[in-house]
Amino acid sequence: MTLTNHGGLCLFYASFLGAREISLPVYKSGMEVLAVYVYGARRNALVIVIYCPGSTAPTTEFFDDLADVLERASTYACPLILLGDVNLHLDVTDNAHAIKSLTVMD
Repeated sequence: MTLTNHGGLCLFYASFLGAREISLPVYKSGMEVLAVYVYGARRNALVIVIYCPGSTAPTTEFFDDLADVLERASTYACPLILLGDVNLHLDVTDNAHAIKSLTVMD
């Protein structure tokens, strides 16, 4: 029997901060997302952790899902911290997937 241990997201934060998970839909692209509103120490922020497996190239559905996450995040009047691994080389400025990702984030 072979066991596989992968998948899932977590966010570690300091114990003096409060945190509340923000409910998001399950996205069909396979992208995993965790959104947490973190508050305390006179600061609030929305932290979003994203993981997209690198085993397949990103699809139009992935970019639509990413746009949905960011649109939902825009309704919060606080700083946004976006973390994770989407398995894209955003530093390669002529890559079509990088360009699309940056366009969605803009």
